[in-house]
Amino acid sequence: VRSGWGAEALGNLVWRIFQGVVSTVAMIILGALVVLLVPGLTRTAADAVVAYPAAGIGVGLLVGLAATLAIPILVITCIGIPVALVGAMALAVAAIFGWIAASLALGERLLAALRQEAQPLVAVALGVLVLSLVSNLPCLGFLVSVVVATWGLGAVVLTRFGTQPYVGTPPRVS
Repeated sequence: VRSGWGAEALGNLVWRIFQGVVSTVAMIILGALVVLLVPGLTRTAADAVVAYPAAGIGVGLLVGLAATLAIPILVITCIGIPVALVGAMALAVAAIFGWIAASLALGERLLAALRQEAQPLVAVALGVLVLSLVSNLPCLGFLVSVVVATWGLGAVVLTRFGTQPYVGTPPRVS
């Protein structure tokens, strides 16, 4: 009985590693496509990730909270189901775009630290790889995933999907 449990645990471990590798490769490919197809939008969102971390995390938390409250209410009303579906898809797309923007920013910082030229494709691939590795760590990984997704989502909302650079409000001088 004990040896069967070990084989099952090993099988589960191998399956989780396989899933992690496939999802990482898929995100690298998606990140590369996004950087190639909409480089300006990705750059604008990545700049907001770096320049306004507190605003990005705050707005990301507010958007996540609003979606968590609004989507079930829309589903309960039945008439709002199509709106809820569109909202949930838009939220997912924004979170993935934010993850890619955060990956680009992280990859550029890592390449700069290594004194390498920061090509966007290499930077986004490196950023996705590092974020995927860290997000698959036990215990800490889930927290990192939530923070990065929230931060990226906030940057995407602040820049209106990268279409406008976000300029924070200037400090008040009294």
